[in-house]
Amino acid sequence: MKKIYLFLTGILAFTFFCNAQYVTLYTPNGSPVQTLIRSEGSTEWITITTNQYKVAYGEENVLAPASQRYNCHNYAWHMSEGNTEIVWMNQYDSYGNSNVWKYWTDGSYVETTENNGEKIFYYNGDHSAIKSKTVAGKYESKWGSAPLMRHYPTQGPSIYEMSYRRYYKLAYAISGPTTICDEAPYSINNLPSVDAINWTTSNSLTVISGQNTPQVTVSSTGEFSTSHFVKATISMCGSSFEIRKNISRVGNENAAILLYDIDGMNSYHSGTILTNYLVKAHLNNPSPDPGHYRWTIIAPPKSGIPNRLASGQTFPFSTDYSGGYTFRLSYFAECGWSTVTKNIYFGFAPLVQVKIYPNPATGETSVSLELSSGEDLNSMSSQIWEFEVHDQNQRLITHQRNINSNSHTINTAGWQKGLYIVTVTYNGEVFSEKLVVK
Repeated sequence: MKKIYLFLTGILAFTFFCNAQYVTLYTPNGSPVQTLIRSEGSTEWITITTNQYKVAYGEENVLAPASQRYNCHNYAWHMSEGNTEIVWMNQYDSYGNSNVWKYWTDGSYVETTENNGEKIFYYNGDHSAIKSKTVAGKYESKWGSAPLMRHYPTQGPSIYEMSYRRYYKLAYAISGPTTICDEAPYSINNLPSVDAINWTTSNSLTVISGQNTPQVTVSSTGEFSTSHFVKATISMCGSSFEIRKNISRVGNENAAILLYDIDGMNSYHSGTILTNYLVKAHLNNPSPDPGHYRWTIIAPPKSGIPNRLASGQTFPFSTDYSGGYTFRLSYFAECGWSTVTKNIYFGFAPLVQVKIYPNPATGETSVSLELSSGEDLNSMSSQIWEFEVHDQNQRLITHQRNINSNSHTINTAGWQKGLYIVTVTYNGEVFSEKLVVK
């Protein structure tokens, strides 16, 4: 078969253009791609060149006339998607930076197998093609300034080294926020016409509009919770597949009111009068603005102590009157203002104290029982105790029974960051403390 290389002159000619006019195109994910506006060849040149390729490769394989205005990369990655810009796109831009590569390095396309590929990049020959949608087993590509051709995968100019190919397909993905306050929009990027789209969500979320379309609105149906998802099952061309977006948080994060010793090392379920403490609002993503924390401290009615106000994520507290104190916190987070309260009893030193150290924990921590009398727990007749650890969704994370020593080590490696409740049972009494994992 006769081979024609007249188009190579067109490939090299653009290198010598002066005062070139550039046009910026964009990948599906929004990365800028530099392209060049080129003058068209003469009518005579177009006719002669096109006819030569019809003779050499068959008229049925010449899909569009020769043109010096656009090349293989622009056709494969831009024009074949229905875009109308007729420009020349080089593998590297005028500064020597990757240009065509942005279509897959920015996540717009992902590498795949030959069977699933939609775009083909000849990585040793600076050439791009698409799979033919009308003739199985053939590709379509613009051969430099020559015509737009239909051809076999390895058929074409030797300069393209057509045995070295990579395959890419459009990366369908759900775009939208990873947190939901009340409701949020979600859409599928780059989706062509499909047979059906079925949207589903995890608990605490529901699709309120847009079912069976590429864009939906999802609403929160519950209180604060974590680890959710929005999923779309897409049916097209006789098959179906799923894409999913993980949602990290629904609603405003619940702040926890914690009572620490003055050093901020140990937290307590209750307090002791005439002792200095720190009261702290724990959040995984706390605001650094002290004005985003508004505290009201309500003393026992019979104490005669007036209600107090405080601000900031942490503030010192002590009292000389025993009884229950209410700590009310209004805090500003991603979804606006929320309010939590906690009742803490301050009294005389308890017989047993539960301590967690270190707290917050980063890899492991110890839960210990301490007797206010100073006695060793092992000397007591009822020294057996146990504990459980639950997360904020009340799921049991770990537990330990029949502990007969003063302390027990908990390995927190691999736990999600956040707040956990440690419940200790000893001698028929139940004690609860909060554990923070970072």
